Amino acid sequence: MSDTPTQMVLTISGIGEDNPEELATATDQLRRELLEIDVNSVQQMSCEELPVGARVADPVTLGALIVAFGASGGVFTKLIDVLHDWLGRDEKRSVTLEIAGDKMTVSGTTEEESKRLVDDWITRHKSR
Repeated sequence: MSDTPTQMVLTISGIGEDNPEELATATDQLRRELLEIDVNSVQQMSCEELPVGARVADPVTLGALIVAFGASGGVFTKLIDVLHDWLGRDEKRSVTLEIAGDKMTVSGTTEEESKRLVDDWITRHKSR
């Protein structure tokens, strides 16, 4: 495995569609929780990092985070555990995870089903 950090884009949805402050608060809360585990960084995504044609509200894209982390120490699993906990606090929430163009959205499934789907997705990316 490479020592180059993996970059994952997290996009929050299901909250704040009509209230940008609510989305900003939720994004900041998730960012703080992710920083408590051994990730390299968690940054809000800026307009320059958005795909061509994406809609933008301001220079910092609300509800989008870039998480950089190394492969060692089970950080990937800890990151997913934080996301599960965060999602479990509000059934309307969902998060799209993206690594190298491979996307998966986690929401509205039972914890067991969600865990299985995420574990399968993690397995695909651990070998990169």
